Amino acid sequence: MGLSVSIQFASTHTGTRDLHMRHDAPAQQPCSCTAPESIPNKESIPNKESIPNKESIPDNEAKPNKELTPDKKAIPNKELIPDKESIPNKESIPNNNSSVSQLDARIDTRGASLSAEAHFSKTGHYVFQKSKYTCSTIIEGNIPEQAKRHGYVVKNYPHANIDQSTGFYEWSSRDKYTSTIAVEEIDEELLAKIKEYIPHIWSAYWPFSPDYRNPCRVEPGKAHCLPYFHILTGAKSGSTDFWYSLQQHPMLFTTHKEPHWWTRDKKHSIKLYEKSFGHFQECIEKGKDPNNHNYVTGDSSTSSLWDNHLTIEWSEEKGLGKYPTVLLADIIRALTPNARIIFLLRNPIERLYSDYYYIYGGRSAQSFDALVKKYLNIFNDCLKREDERTCAYRLNRGNAGNSIFVGLYMIYVRDWLRRFPLEQVLFLRSDDWFKGQKPDMLLKTYHFLDIDVTKDEMRDILTIDTLKITIGKENVLRSSGRKKKNPMLPSTRQLLEKFYEPSNRALVELTGNDGFLWKD
Repeated sequence: MGLSVSIQFASTHTGTRDLHMRHDAPAQQPCSCTAPESIPNKESIPNKESIPNKESIPDNEAKPNKELTPDKKAIPNKELIPDKESIPNKESIPNNNSSVSQLDARIDTRGASLSAEAHFSKTGHYVFQKSKYTCSTIIEGNIPEQAKRHGYVVKNYPHANIDQSTGFYEWSSRDKYTSTIAVEEIDEELLAKIKEYIPHIWSAYWPFSPDYRNPCRVEPGKAHCLPYFHILTGAKSGSTDFWYSLQQHPMLFTTHKEPHWWTRDKKHSIKLYEKSFGHFQECIEKGKDPNNHNYVTGDSSTSSLWDNHLTIEWSEEKGLGKYPTVLLADIIRALTPNARIIFLLRNPIERLYSDYYYIYGGRSAQSFDALVKKYLNIFNDCLKREDERTCAYRLNRGNAGNSIFVGLYMIYVRDWLRRFPLEQVLFLRSDDWFKGQKPDMLLKTYHFLDIDVTKDEMRDILTIDTLKITIGKENVLRSSGRKKKNPMLPSTRQLLEKFYEPSNRALVELTGNDGFLWKD
Protein backbone atom coordinates (compact mmCIF):
# COMPACT_ATOMS: atom_id res chain seq x y z
CA MET A 1 0.00 0.00 0.00
CA GLY A 2 1.30 3.50 -0.81
CA LEU A 3 2.29 5.94 1.89
CA SER A 4 0.37 9.18 2.32
CA VAL A 5 1.98 11.63 4.70
CA SER A 6 1.27 15.19 5.70
CA ILE A 7 3.60 16.53 8.37
CA GLN A 8 2.36 19.17 10.80
CA PHE A 9 4.13 20.56 13.82
CA ALA A 10 2.60 21.75 17.06
CA SER A 11 4.51 24.81 18.28
CA THR A 12 4.69 26.11 21.82
CA HIS A 13 5.61 29.49 23.23
CA THR A 14 9.10 28.16 23.95
CA GLY A 15 9.73 27.34 20.33
CA THR A 16 9.60 23.58 20.86
CA ARG A 17 7.15 21.39 19.03
CA ASP A 18 6.00 17.81 18.58
CA LEU A 19 6.33 15.86 15.36
CA HIS A 20 3.93 13.01 14.72
CA MET A 21 3.38 10.71 11.81
CA ARG A 22 0.96 8.01 10.78
CA HIS A 23 1.31 5.73 7.76
CA ASP A 24 -1.27 4.93 5.08
CA ALA A 25 -3.54 7.82 6.04
CA PRO A 26 -6.32 8.71 3.57
CA ALA A 27 -5.74 11.73 1.36
CA GLN A 28 -8.41 13.85 3.05
CA GLN A 29 -11.36 13.26 5.33
CA PRO A 30 -13.73 15.61 7.10
CA CYS A 31 -12.51 16.72 10.48
CA SER A 32 -13.60 14.27 13.17
CA CYS A 33 -12.39 16.59 15.96
CA THR A 34 -11.51 13.61 18.09
CA ALA A 35 -8.28 12.36 19.59
CA PRO A 36 -5.20 12.92 17.39
CA GLU A 37 -4.66 9.24 16.67
CA SER A 38 -8.05 9.07 14.93
CA ILE A 39 -7.66 12.26 12.93
CA PRO A 40 -7.31 11.51 9.21
CA ASN A 41 -4.70 12.95 6.91
CA LYS A 42 -5.74 16.41 5.79
CA GLU A 43 -3.70 16.50 2.62
CA SER A 44 -5.92 17.53 -0.27
CA ILE A 45 -5.10 16.72 -3.86
CA PRO A 46 -6.55 18.85 -6.71
CA ASN A 47 -9.25 17.24 -8.81
CA LYS A 48 -8.04 16.65 -12.35
CA GLU A 49 -11.30 17.67 -14.00
CA SER A 50 -11.57 20.98 -12.15
CA ILE A 51 -8.03 22.15 -12.96
CA PRO A 52 -7.47 22.48 -16.68
CA ASN A 53 -4.12 24.27 -16.35
CA LYS A 54 -2.18 22.14 -13.86
CA GLU A 55 1.03 23.38 -12.34
CA SER A 56 3.81 20.89 -12.82
CA ILE A 57 7.10 20.20 -11.13
CA PRO A 58 10.08 22.54 -11.71
CA ASP A 59 12.60 21.08 -14.10
CA ASN A 60 15.41 20.99 -11.55
CA GLU A 61 13.42 19.10 -8.91
CA ALA A 62 13.77 15.38 -8.31
CA LYS A 63 11.05 13.19 -9.77
CA PRO A 64 8.50 12.16 -7.17
CA ASN A 65 7.97 8.55 -6.22
CA LYS A 66 4.39 7.71 -7.13
CA GLU A 67 4.28 5.01 -4.47
CA LEU A 68 4.28 7.77 -1.86
CA THR A 69 1.36 9.76 -3.18
CA PRO A 70 -2.17 9.82 -1.76
CA ASP A 71 -4.98 8.02 -3.51
CA LYS A 72 -7.26 10.62 -5.08
CA LYS A 73 -10.26 8.35 -4.67
CA ALA A 74 -10.06 8.95 -0.94
CA ILE A 75 -10.92 12.63 -1.36
CA PRO A 76 -14.47 13.23 -0.16
CA ASN A 77 -16.94 15.23 -2.18
CA LYS A 78 -18.72 16.97 0.68
CA GLU A 79 -21.48 19.43 -0.11
CA LEU A 80 -21.37 21.57 2.99
CA ILE A 81 -22.99 24.67 1.55
CA PRO A 82 -26.73 25.34 1.67
CA ASP A 83 -28.68 26.33 -1.38
CA LYS A 84 -27.88 29.94 -2.19
CA GLU A 85 -31.57 30.86 -2.20
CA SER A 86 -31.74 30.06 1.50
CA ILE A 87 -28.94 32.49 2.32
CA PRO A 88 -30.07 36.02 3.16
CA ASN A 89 -28.84 38.71 0.84
CA LYS A 90 -26.70 40.93 3.04
CA GLU A 91 -25.29 43.95 1.29
CA SER A 92 -22.60 44.79 3.79
CA ILE A 93 -18.89 45.33 3.55
CA PRO A 94 -16.39 42.69 4.80
CA ASN A 95 -15.54 43.59 8.38
CA ASN A 96 -12.81 41.21 9.50
CA ASN A 97 -10.44 43.92 10.66
CA SER A 98 -11.04 45.62 7.35
CA SER A 99 -9.59 49.07 6.85
CA VAL A 100 -12.09 49.81 4.10
CA SER A 101 -14.79 52.32 4.97
CA GLN A 102 -18.47 51.43 4.73
CA LEU A 103 -20.51 54.24 3.24
CA ASP A 104 -23.70 53.24 1.48
CA ALA A 105 -22.11 50.06 0.09
CA ARG A 106 -19.18 52.05 -1.34
CA ILE A 107 -15.65 50.73 -1.06
CA ASP A 108 -12.98 53.32 -0.42
CA THR A 109 -9.58 51.70 -1.00
CA ARG A 110 -7.80 54.91 -0.11
CA GLY A 111 -8.58 54.25 3.53
CA ALA A 112 -6.88 50.88 3.27
CA SER A 113 -3.76 52.45 1.85
CA LEU A 114 -3.54 55.06 4.59
CA SER A 115 -3.98 52.60 7.43
CA ALA A 116 -1.94 49.75 5.97
CA GLU A 117 1.03 50.17 8.33
CA ALA A 118 -1.25 49.95 11.35
CA HIS A 119 -3.07 46.95 9.93
CA PHE A 120 0.13 45.04 9.19
CA SER A 121 2.08 45.90 12.32
CA LYS A 122 3.13 42.84 14.31
CA THR A 123 1.44 42.95 17.72
CA GLY A 124 1.91 39.40 19.01
CA HIS A 125 2.63 35.77 18.21
CA TYR A 126 0.09 33.30 16.87
CA VAL A 127 1.11 30.05 18.57
CA PHE A 128 -0.22 26.74 17.30
CA GLN A 129 -1.99 24.98 20.16
CA LYS A 130 -1.85 21.21 20.21
CA SER A 131 -5.23 19.80 21.21
CA LYS A 132 -7.19 16.58 20.93
CA TYR A 133 -9.69 18.63 18.94
CA THR A 134 -7.20 19.93 16.41
CA CYS A 135 -8.22 19.53 12.79
CA SER A 136 -4.64 19.59 11.56
CA THR A 137 -3.15 16.22 10.80
CA ILE A 138 -1.19 14.75 13.70
CA ILE A 139 0.92 11.75 12.73
CA GLU A 140 3.10 9.68 15.05
CA GLY A 141 6.74 8.72 14.51
CA ASN A 142 9.79 10.25 12.82
CA ILE A 143 9.92 11.52 9.28
CA PRO A 144 10.43 8.33 7.21
CA GLU A 145 13.48 8.21 4.97
CA GLN A 146 11.31 7.90 1.87
CA ALA A 147 9.60 11.18 2.73
CA LYS A 148 12.89 13.07 2.99
CA ARG A 149 14.86 14.68 0.22
CA HIS A 150 17.23 11.94 -0.85
CA GLY A 151 20.66 12.41 0.72
CA TYR A 152 19.65 15.87 1.90
CA VAL A 153 20.95 17.45 5.10
CA VAL A 154 19.77 20.90 6.08
CA LYS A 155 22.82 23.14 6.15
CA ASN A 156 21.34 26.49 5.21
CA TYR A 157 18.82 28.27 7.39
CA PRO A 158 17.32 31.72 6.92
CA HIS A 159 19.68 34.61 7.46
CA ALA A 160 17.87 35.74 10.58
CA ASN A 161 18.42 35.55 14.32
CA ILE A 162 16.34 33.54 16.76
CA ASP A 163 14.50 35.49 19.46
CA GLN A 164 15.66 33.67 22.60
CA SER A 165 12.58 34.71 24.56
CA THR A 166 10.15 33.09 22.10
CA GLY A 167 12.16 30.61 20.03
CA PHE A 168 10.89 32.24 16.83
CA TYR A 169 12.91 33.81 14.05
CA GLU A 170 13.13 37.56 14.53
CA TRP A 171 11.05 39.67 12.21
CA SER A 172 12.93 41.67 9.61
CA SER A 173 11.63 44.77 7.89
CA ARG A 174 9.37 44.23 4.91
CA ASP A 175 10.63 44.75 1.39
CA LYS A 176 10.12 48.33 0.28
CA TYR A 177 8.72 48.92 -3.16
CA THR A 178 8.35 52.20 -5.01
CA SER A 179 5.46 52.73 -7.35
CA THR A 180 3.75 55.57 -9.16
CA ILE A 181 0.67 53.38 -9.51
CA ALA A 182 -2.04 54.87 -7.32
CA VAL A 183 -4.48 52.58 -5.54
CA GLU A 184 -7.81 53.53 -7.07
CA GLU A 185 -11.18 53.60 -5.38
CA ILE A 186 -13.75 51.05 -6.48
CA ASP A 187 -16.57 53.44 -7.21
CA GLU A 188 -20.29 52.76 -7.15
CA GLU A 189 -20.48 52.09 -10.87
CA LEU A 190 -17.73 49.47 -10.85
CA LEU A 191 -19.05 47.89 -7.66
CA ALA A 192 -22.49 47.59 -9.27
CA LYS A 193 -20.91 45.84 -12.28
CA ILE A 194 -19.06 43.40 -10.03
CA LYS A 195 -22.20 42.60 -8.07
CA GLU A 196 -24.12 42.06 -11.29
CA TYR A 197 -21.39 39.69 -12.51
CA ILE A 198 -21.32 37.54 -9.35
CA PRO A 199 -24.40 38.44 -7.25
CA HIS A 200 -24.59 35.11 -5.39
CA ILE A 201 -21.04 35.46 -4.04
CA TRP A 202 -21.94 38.56 -2.03
CA SER A 203 -24.87 36.90 -0.35
CA ALA A 204 -22.83 33.77 0.42
CA TYR A 205 -19.74 35.37 1.99
CA TRP A 206 -20.69 38.77 3.42
CA PRO A 207 -20.26 39.89 6.13
CA PHE A 208 -17.01 38.33 7.39
CA SER A 209 -16.72 37.46 11.06
CA PRO A 210 -14.23 39.78 12.81
CA ASP A 211 -12.89 37.08 15.15
CA TYR A 212 -11.13 35.13 12.40
CA ARG A 213 -7.86 36.00 10.65
CA ASN A 214 -9.03 34.20 7.54
CA PRO A 215 -11.95 35.90 5.76
CA CYS A 216 -14.90 33.73 6.78
CA ARG A 217 -18.58 34.33 7.28
CA VAL A 218 -19.36 32.25 10.35
CA GLU A 219 -22.90 31.57 11.54
CA PRO A 220 -24.15 28.94 13.98
CA GLY A 221 -23.18 25.61 12.44
CA LYS A 222 -22.10 27.17 9.14
CA ALA A 223 -18.90 28.69 7.76
CA HIS A 224 -18.10 30.10 4.33
CA CYS A 225 -14.46 31.08 3.68
CA LEU A 226 -12.36 32.80 1.04
CA PRO A 227 -8.54 32.82 0.76
CA TYR A 228 -6.42 34.95 3.08
CA PHE A 229 -3.72 35.15 0.41
CA HIS A 230 -3.26 34.57 -3.32
CA ILE A 231 -0.09 33.38 -5.05
CA LEU A 232 -0.04 34.99 -8.49
CA THR A 233 2.20 33.14 -10.91
CA GLY A 234 2.34 31.34 -14.23
CA ALA A 235 2.53 27.67 -15.11
CA LYS A 236 6.00 26.15 -14.84
CA SER A 237 7.17 28.65 -12.22
CA GLY A 238 7.91 26.23 -9.39
CA SER A 239 4.72 27.09 -7.55
CA THR A 240 3.90 23.45 -6.74
CA ASP A 241 6.98 22.89 -4.58
CA PHE A 242 6.67 26.41 -3.13
CA TRP A 243 3.00 25.90 -2.23
CA TYR A 244 3.39 22.53 -0.55
CA SER A 245 6.54 23.60 1.29
CA LEU A 246 4.67 26.63 2.57
CA GLN A 247 1.76 24.41 3.61
CA GLN A 248 3.94 22.40 6.00
CA HIS A 249 3.53 25.12 8.64
CA PRO A 250 0.62 24.25 10.98
CA MET A 251 -0.91 27.74 10.77
CA LEU A 252 -1.48 27.31 7.03
CA PHE A 253 -4.52 25.10 6.69
CA THR A 254 -4.04 22.88 3.65
CA THR A 255 -6.46 23.49 0.77
CA HIS A 256 -6.42 22.67 -2.95
CA LYS A 257 -3.55 24.42 -4.67
CA GLU A 258 -5.22 25.29 -7.96
CA PRO A 259 -9.02 25.40 -7.93
CA HIS A 260 -8.98 27.90 -10.85
CA TRP A 261 -12.44 28.88 -9.64
CA TRP A 262 -12.11 32.60 -10.28
CA THR A 263 -10.95 32.15 -13.88
CA ARG A 264 -12.39 28.87 -15.18
CA ASP A 265 -15.77 28.26 -13.53
CA LYS A 266 -18.16 30.35 -15.60
CA LYS A 267 -21.01 30.04 -13.10
CA HIS A 268 -18.72 30.58 -10.07
CA SER A 269 -20.46 27.82 -8.17
CA ILE A 270 -20.16 28.37 -4.42
CA LYS A 271 -20.34 24.64 -3.78
CA LEU A 272 -17.54 23.93 -6.24
CA TYR A 273 -15.11 26.45 -4.71
CA GLU A 274 -15.94 25.46 -1.16
CA LYS A 275 -14.82 21.90 -1.86
CA SER A 276 -11.35 23.40 -1.50
CA PHE A 277 -12.23 24.75 1.95
CA GLY A 278 -14.61 22.02 3.09
CA HIS A 279 -12.31 20.53 5.73
CA PHE A 280 -11.38 23.96 7.08
CA GLN A 281 -15.00 25.13 7.18
CA GLU A 282 -16.16 21.99 8.92
CA CYS A 283 -13.53 22.46 11.61
CA ILE A 284 -14.80 25.99 12.21
CA GLU A 285 -18.37 24.70 12.31
CA LYS A 286 -17.39 22.17 15.00
CA GLY A 287 -15.91 25.06 16.98
CA LYS A 288 -13.54 23.00 19.12
CA ASP A 289 -10.11 23.46 17.51
CA PRO A 290 -8.37 26.23 19.52
CA ASN A 291 -6.51 27.32 16.37
CA ASN A 292 -9.61 28.02 14.29
CA HIS A 293 -9.38 31.79 14.73
CA ASN A 294 -5.73 31.93 13.63
CA TYR A 295 -5.52 29.54 10.67
CA VAL A 296 -5.12 31.05 7.20
CA THR A 297 -5.80 29.59 3.76
CA GLY A 298 -4.63 30.48 0.27
CA ASP A 299 -5.19 30.01 -3.44
CA SER A 300 -2.32 29.35 -5.86
CA SER A 301 -4.17 28.94 -9.15
CA THR A 302 -1.66 29.62 -11.90
CA SER A 303 -4.27 31.47 -13.98
CA SER A 304 -5.23 34.14 -11.43
CA LEU A 305 -2.38 36.49 -12.40
CA TRP A 306 -3.33 36.95 -16.02
CA ASP A 307 -6.53 35.16 -17.07
CA ASN A 308 -9.59 37.41 -17.24
CA HIS A 309 -11.40 35.85 -20.17
CA LEU A 310 -14.57 35.15 -18.16
CA THR A 311 -15.02 38.76 -17.06
CA ILE A 312 -14.06 39.96 -20.52
CA GLU A 313 -16.71 37.74 -22.16
CA TRP A 314 -19.29 38.99 -19.66
CA SER A 315 -18.31 42.61 -20.31
CA GLU A 316 -18.60 42.12 -24.04
CA GLU A 317 -22.01 40.52 -23.70
CA LYS A 318 -23.14 43.56 -21.69
CA GLY A 319 -21.59 46.00 -24.15
CA LEU A 320 -19.64 47.67 -21.37
CA GLY A 321 -17.09 50.38 -22.09
CA LYS A 322 -13.34 50.15 -22.58
CA TYR A 323 -11.95 46.65 -22.71
CA PRO A 324 -11.50 44.97 -20.27
CA THR A 325 -14.07 46.52 -17.94
CA VAL A 326 -13.92 44.25 -14.88
CA LEU A 327 -10.79 42.37 -13.80
CA LEU A 328 -10.20 39.63 -11.26
CA ALA A 329 -8.10 42.10 -9.26
CA ASP A 330 -11.19 44.30 -8.92
CA ILE A 331 -13.31 41.39 -7.71
CA ILE A 332 -10.75 40.12 -5.17
CA ARG A 333 -10.25 43.63 -3.81
CA ALA A 334 -13.99 44.25 -3.48
CA LEU A 335 -14.61 40.93 -1.73
CA THR A 336 -11.46 40.64 0.43
CA PRO A 337 -9.84 44.08 0.70
CA ASN A 338 -7.17 42.88 3.14
CA ALA A 339 -6.02 39.89 1.04
CA ARG A 340 -2.26 39.37 0.77
CA ILE A 341 -0.90 39.14 -2.77
CA ILE A 342 2.28 37.15 -3.51
CA PHE A 343 3.81 37.45 -6.96
CA LEU A 344 5.99 34.39 -7.73
CA LEU A 345 7.63 35.19 -11.06
CA ARG A 346 10.07 33.16 -13.15
CA ASN A 347 12.31 34.29 -15.99
CA PRO A 348 9.60 34.67 -18.65
CA ILE A 349 11.72 33.10 -21.38
CA GLU A 350 12.57 29.99 -19.38
CA ARG A 351 8.99 29.73 -18.13
CA LEU A 352 7.65 29.88 -21.69
CA TYR A 353 10.06 27.24 -22.99
CA SER A 354 9.28 24.92 -20.09
CA ASP A 355 5.54 25.44 -20.63
CA TYR A 356 5.99 24.69 -24.34
CA TYR A 357 7.62 21.37 -23.54
CA TYR A 358 4.85 20.50 -21.12
CA ILE A 359 2.05 21.43 -23.54
CA TYR A 360 3.52 20.02 -26.73
CA GLY A 361 5.43 17.06 -25.30
CA GLY A 362 8.94 17.95 -26.36
CA ARG A 363 8.92 19.07 -29.99
CA SER A 364 11.99 20.64 -31.53
CA ALA A 365 13.60 24.00 -30.86
CA GLN A 366 12.70 24.87 -34.46
CA SER A 367 9.03 24.20 -33.74
CA PHE A 368 9.23 26.48 -30.68
CA ASP A 369 10.86 29.20 -32.81
CA ALA A 370 8.03 29.02 -35.34
CA LEU A 371 5.41 29.25 -32.59
CA VAL A 372 7.10 32.29 -31.01
CA LYS A 373 7.24 34.10 -34.35
CA LYS A 374 3.59 33.28 -35.03
CA TYR A 375 2.34 34.86 -31.80
CA LEU A 376 4.70 37.82 -31.96
CA ASN A 377 3.24 38.61 -35.37
CA ILE A 378 -0.29 38.31 -33.97
CA PHE A 379 0.61 40.66 -31.12
CA ASN A 380 2.26 43.21 -33.43
CA ASP A 381 -0.77 43.14 -35.70
CA CYS A 382 -3.03 43.83 -32.70
CA LEU A 383 -0.85 46.81 -31.73
CA LYS A 384 -1.81 48.49 -35.00
CA ARG A 385 -5.35 48.83 -33.62
CA GLU A 386 -5.08 48.62 -29.82
CA ASP A 387 -2.74 49.49 -26.96
CA GLU A 388 -0.38 46.91 -25.42
CA ARG A 389 -2.56 46.21 -22.37
CA THR A 390 -5.69 45.61 -24.43
CA CYS A 391 -3.83 43.29 -26.80
CA ALA A 392 -2.38 41.26 -23.94
CA TYR A 393 -5.79 40.69 -22.39
CA ARG A 394 -7.58 40.18 -25.71
CA LEU A 395 -5.12 37.55 -26.92
CA ASN A 396 -4.54 35.85 -23.58
CA ARG A 397 -7.83 34.08 -22.94
CA GLY A 398 -6.70 30.88 -21.31
CA ASN A 399 -5.51 29.33 -24.59
CA ALA A 400 -2.34 27.37 -23.85
CA GLY A 401 -0.87 28.38 -27.20
CA ASN A 402 -0.96 32.02 -26.11
CA SER A 403 1.36 31.35 -23.19
CA ILE A 404 3.86 33.86 -24.58
CA PHE A 405 1.68 36.70 -23.27
CA VAL A 406 1.75 35.42 -19.67
CA GLY A 407 5.36 36.65 -19.41
CA LEU A 408 4.34 40.29 -19.89
CA TYR A 409 4.18 40.39 -16.11
CA MET A 410 4.09 44.13 -15.58
CA ILE A 411 0.83 44.52 -17.51
CA TYR A 412 -0.95 42.29 -15.02
CA VAL A 413 1.02 43.46 -11.97
CA ARG A 414 0.06 47.05 -12.75
CA ASP A 415 -3.64 46.20 -12.68
CA TRP A 416 -3.31 44.32 -9.37
CA LEU A 417 -1.44 47.26 -7.85
CA ARG A 418 -4.23 49.59 -8.91
CA ARG A 419 -6.34 47.73 -6.33
CA PHE A 420 -3.92 46.54 -3.65
CA PRO A 421 -1.52 48.79 -1.73
CA LEU A 422 2.15 47.83 -1.71
CA GLU A 423 1.95 46.92 1.97
CA GLN A 424 -0.21 43.94 0.98
CA VAL A 425 2.12 42.77 -1.79
CA LEU A 426 5.22 40.54 -1.88
CA PHE A 427 7.43 39.90 -4.91
CA LEU A 428 9.47 36.67 -5.19
CA ARG A 429 11.58 35.18 -7.96
CA SER A 430 11.05 31.52 -8.79
CA ASP A 431 14.64 31.46 -10.02
CA ASP A 432 15.89 32.13 -6.48
CA TRP A 433 13.86 29.16 -5.25
CA PHE A 434 15.49 26.93 -7.88
CA LYS A 435 18.94 28.20 -6.86
CA GLY A 436 18.60 27.16 -3.23
CA GLN A 437 17.26 30.28 -1.54
CA LYS A 438 14.31 28.29 -0.22
CA PRO A 439 14.91 29.01 3.52
CA ASP A 440 14.92 32.79 3.15
CA MET A 441 12.01 32.81 0.72
CA LEU A 442 9.89 30.69 3.03
CA LEU A 443 10.69 32.81 6.09
CA LYS A 444 10.00 36.02 4.18
CA THR A 445 6.66 34.63 3.04
CA TYR A 446 5.66 33.36 6.50
CA HIS A 447 6.41 36.75 8.05
CA PHE A 448 4.55 38.49 5.24
CA LEU A 449 1.54 36.37 6.24
CA ASP A 450 2.11 37.20 9.94
CA ILE A 451 3.19 33.65 10.78
CA ASP A 452 6.01 32.84 13.22
CA VAL A 453 8.53 30.05 12.60
CA THR A 454 10.99 28.18 14.82
CA LYS A 455 14.32 26.81 13.64
CA ASP A 456 13.15 23.25 14.23
CA GLU A 457 10.04 23.85 12.14
CA MET A 458 12.16 25.29 9.36
CA ARG A 459 14.53 22.31 9.51
CA ASP A 460 11.78 19.78 8.91
CA ILE A 461 10.00 21.92 6.33
CA LEU A 462 13.26 21.94 4.39
CA THR A 463 13.88 18.23 4.94
CA ILE A 464 10.51 16.93 3.75
CA ASP A 465 10.32 16.27 0.02
CA THR A 466 6.94 17.77 -0.71
CA LEU A 467 7.11 16.56 -4.30
CA LYS A 468 7.06 12.97 -3.03
CA ILE A 469 4.38 13.12 -0.39
CA THR A 470 1.88 15.78 -1.38
CA ILE A 471 1.38 15.80 -5.14
CA GLY A 472 -1.42 13.82 -6.76
CA LYS A 473 -0.83 10.89 -9.06
CA GLU A 474 -1.51 12.94 -12.17
CA ASN A 475 1.43 15.25 -11.45
CA VAL A 476 3.67 12.27 -10.71
CA LEU A 477 2.86 10.66 -14.04
CA ARG A 478 3.40 13.91 -15.91
CA SER A 479 6.79 14.33 -14.27
CA SER A 480 7.93 10.77 -14.94
CA GLY A 481 7.24 11.19 -18.66
CA ARG A 482 8.89 14.60 -19.01
CA LYS A 483 11.49 14.87 -21.76
CA LYS A 484 14.75 16.71 -21.45
CA LYS A 485 14.59 20.04 -23.24
CA ASN A 486 16.80 20.73 -26.22
CA PRO A 487 18.64 24.06 -26.14
CA MET A 488 16.64 27.02 -27.39
CA LEU A 489 17.81 28.60 -30.64
CA PRO A 490 19.87 31.75 -29.92
CA SER A 491 17.78 33.72 -32.43
CA THR A 492 14.57 32.74 -30.61
CA ARG A 493 16.01 33.86 -27.29
CA GLN A 494 16.96 37.22 -28.77
CA LEU A 495 13.41 37.76 -30.03
CA LEU A 496 11.98 36.98 -26.59
CA GLU A 497 14.52 39.13 -24.75
CA LYS A 498 13.46 42.11 -26.85
CA PHE A 499 9.77 41.30 -26.33
CA TYR A 500 9.96 41.00 -22.53
CA GLU A 501 12.58 43.68 -21.78
CA PRO A 502 10.20 46.65 -21.22
CA SER A 503 8.08 44.63 -18.79
CA ASN A 504 11.16 43.36 -16.96
CA ARG A 505 12.63 46.84 -16.56
CA ALA A 506 9.35 48.14 -15.20
CA LEU A 507 9.45 45.36 -12.57
CA VAL A 508 12.96 46.40 -11.57
CA GLU A 509 11.85 50.02 -11.11
CA LEU A 510 8.93 48.89 -8.98
CA THR A 511 10.74 46.40 -6.75
CA GLY A 512 14.25 47.82 -6.66
CA ASN A 513 15.45 44.30 -7.49
CA ASP A 514 17.52 44.09 -10.68
CA GLY A 515 17.07 40.32 -10.51
CA PHE A 516 13.87 40.87 -12.48
CA LEU A 517 16.04 41.65 -15.51
CA TRP A 518 16.92 37.94 -15.35
CA LYS A 519 20.51 38.42 -16.44
CA ASP A 520 21.70 35.66 -14.08
